[in-house]
Amino acid sequence: MSIGRTLKELRVRRNWNQEYVARLMTVDRSTISRYENDEILPSYDTIAKFAQVYQVHKDILLRELDQNKNGLPIILKENPDDQDFELIRQLVHETPSLKEALLDMYSLNQPKRNTAAVTIRAFVKEFKRQK
Repeated sequence: MSIGRTLKELRVRRNWNQEYVARLMTVDRSTISRYENDEILPSYDTIAKFAQVYQVHKDILLRELDQNKNGLPIILKENPDDQDFELIRQLVHETPSLKEALLDMYSLNQPKRNTAAVTIRAFVKEFKRQK
């Protein structure tokens, strides 16, 4: 079962609507919908909060989150204050070649990584300009 289905099942079993869960989680109702429909994946910290709200052990939810369709680990343990990580995760998920390029960058030393990042940013700015 997917993490979204699990979250929805936990909510439905309690006869709660998405609006109520959103208030408990201090997020927008549409965010709950996106989690339940597997449009976005909750972070590790969000999983811990869902576990608290639904009064289940977080390992139950982590088992679902820790496996994607290909059986590869996908848990993000980012800083919950940095909202950009979800956008980055989606971008990497939707663009496999970007993921490969970033993994290649990882093998570079820090000065070369910085140069690669500056180069990528310059290309993106140029693409935006060419609209």
